[in-house]
Amino acid sequence: MIGWILEDILFEVVCYWIGYVFLKVVTLGRFPDKEEIDRRKGRIKFVGLMVIILGVATIGLFLA
Repeated sequence: MIGWILEDILFEVVCYWIGYVFLKVVTLGRFPDKEEIDRRKGRIKFVGLMVIILGVATIGLFLA
């Protein structure tokens, strides 16, 4: 139960919003449109997860 809650918070909130902001910045506000948000929610979360992983890897590379 606790694992499901943490997973839900991580993917639904953290990864989604990091991916959303990253895509808005990279595409200069063109993607995702308000109409596409529901259809592209999985992609937005995936991009957010990749940004987090690459950010942690970059920080680890500089600290090593």
